[in-house]
Amino acid sequence: MRGTTSPIPCADVPTVRIQYFPTNKEIAVADKENVVVASKLKAAVKGLELRMDGTLPDAINDKVHAMLADAATRAKANNRGTLRPHDL
Repeated sequence: MRGTTSPIPCADVPTVRIQYFPTNKEIAVADKENVVVASKLKAAVKGLELRMDGTLPDAINDKVHAMLADAATRAKANNRGTLRPHDL
């Protein structure tokens, strides 16, 4: 038949697999789960007689993660495995 070919198996041709390894930054971004409850934040902002932008919870979440990372660095520098309020 014209125009049709069937693959011919070749035992001597190695199979190449490409694996993707995410960078540390990509892992850190992916691991940032929400620690801020948007509904509670909205209620707190409303109590201040203000409105809340939709991106505020994400911005506060990023700040909290940065604060926790700095606190963890401080605790580890002091040879502790427990975060304490004064680490913040």
